[in-house]
Amino acid sequence: MGIRIKKQAETWENRWAVAYSTSQRAIGIELKDILSKREWKIIDTTNSEEAAFANTAIGKASMLILDDTDQDPAAIIQREQLFHQVACITPTLIICSQHNGTDFKCMASMGEPVMVPKPISPKTLLEGMDQLCEKWSQGYLVDVRRAAAKMAEGQMQTGFRILTEIVQSGQKAPIAASALALYYRRQDDIKMTEKLLVSAIKQGIFEMSIILPLIDLYLYSGAPKLALRLIEMAFERFNKPNFLCVDAVQALIMLNRIKECIPYLQQLIDNNYFPEVARQYLPRLFYSSGELEAFDKAIKYRPERFDEYQRAWHLLADEDAERRKQQYEAQAQLRKQAARQDKKDKEKEKEAVEEVVPVKRDKKSNQPLGFGPVGKPLFQDDGKTSVDG
Repeated sequence: MGIRIKKQAETWENRWAVAYSTSQRAIGIELKDILSKREWKIIDTTNSEEAAFANTAIGKASMLILDDTDQDPAAIIQREQLFHQVACITPTLIICSQHNGTDFKCMASMGEPVMVPKPISPKTLLEGMDQLCEKWSQGYLVDVRRAAAKMAEGQMQTGFRILTEIVQSGQKAPIAASALALYYRRQDDIKMTEKLLVSAIKQGIFEMSIILPLIDLYLYSGAPKLALRLIEMAFERFNKPNFLCVDAVQALIMLNRIKECIPYLQQLIDNNYFPEVARQYLPRLFYSSGELEAFDKAIKYRPERFDEYQRAWHLLADEDAERRKQQYEAQAQLRKQAARQDKKDKEKEKEAVEEVVPVKRDKKSNQPLGFGPVGKPLFQDDGKTSVDG
């Protein structure tokens, strides 16, 4: 252990990390205690990605730790990270929730992160830390860290020059190519941005560090067909990641292929991945694409909701809309009647149910023990009892 700490001290002058978490657990205290075993410190645990990225931008932290949760998937934060000049080239440790397992393959190809599964233990977290430090202490990533340090010191041109040298060397360096493309994107040089990203793909780099910025560029530039082609390729390569569903929906809407958006929103609902957002937009797609039966179910046959959509789209003629609204109202009345009847039936069942006390019987004669019902003989005549006195 001492050798490992000494090696990290030699290669990592700045051993401060910033953690991002929206969990109510006090994860910061846990991380602080575990990381101290490698002589790393937590500068802050924040629920703001902007604050986390700001700590890397000014050089306070040289490592990001992302807490992946059901309600706040780390993949969404990684997306934001790819569009932040210094954070995008900062070593990142992700504490992964199994709930977001569909996106794991994608998450692993956004930057050069190391992923540690939940629940974490000191052993697994330290192993992840060691793996991350080792990974970023060799190859082109050493120069990427150097570029990040220069940019954090305010020497932006020096940092981008280092990134340019890495890309021009011809080696496969997705994170350097992505960061350099971001630089030209911020300069509004769309042509150079596309050239860098496409060149990386031609070089055989099909990772989300490259693909996602190019999808975003094509959507921004009004080229949804090109964006959709990349999205479909990524869906096939990365096991249909949830977080790309929104990009697919945007591209298809731009192409006026409304009905094809539905499976992507349905995936979000099925995988419980921001399902409330999908449920908000799904009725609109059903209605605008003419899928009225599915629309009826999506809005639960509520007349007032139908009025909202009819006023917005005016899909049906007035007489057809009125007839459909009457059907909704009839459905609502039927549901109310069914609910009232169900309530009555349950009340009747409750009244009819009486506590039945089991009757104890003689083991030999199988006759009831004790007193029988009023007006009935205590013992039954089996035909053998003599009536003679």
